[in-house]
Amino acid sequence: CASRKRIRCKHSPFIEGVHPAWDGKIRYHDVQHGFIHTALIRHAFPKGRAFERSFTLNKPIITVNDLNLWYGQTQALKNINIEIPEQSITALIGPSGCGKSTFLKTLNRMQDLVPSVKITGEVMYNGQNIFEAEVNNLRKEVGMVFQKPNPFPMSIYDNIAYGPRTHGIKNKAQLDDIVEKALRGAAIWDEVKDRLKKSALGLS
Repeated sequence: CASRKRIRCKHSPFIEGVHPAWDGKIRYHDVQHGFIHTALIRHAFPKGRAFERSFTLNKPIITVNDLNLWYGQTQALKNINIEIPEQSITALIGPSGCGKSTFLKTLNRMQDLVPSVKITGEVMYNGQNIFEAEVNNLRKEVGMVFQKPNPFPMSIYDNIAYGPRTHGIKNKAQLDDIVEKALRGAAIWDEVKDRLKKSALGLS
């Protein structure tokens, strides 16, 4: 199949997948060992012919310099250095517990909500150190989509109202309406309507 691509790297076995429309270079960063893998896309053809294309990466939108992170006395990230190009796909690949999610949550300062966390190093986004930026403005541009629901350690109501409040909506009636519509859309309004002020961490 001409649309099948094999991704290979000298540090890793082949990873196979099908994507008929996309061409480009995939770079992935080994969080555990602190180095970057760059993989070329190989186009495999029915008769065994193959060719490899060279690619030029876009300029970096995020630059990470000597990033270290601790949960209490446990170091989760060690000397991370990586440039993430804009308008590109960058994949972080590694075993469970190696720090992938920890690193991603650092990019929009979600770790600010964890009291035991200590961070050193620098993360530059569009030329500005994110640790010196206004956090709400940063999160308007750097977001996360989680594999599983991952609420903030605040009430159910405040979790849903957080985004609208960040964008300037302060009217309580309007926020109430947004919260109810969101919960009805998720089909859990009847389940949680009487405990909106309780922690969202208790949601099943």
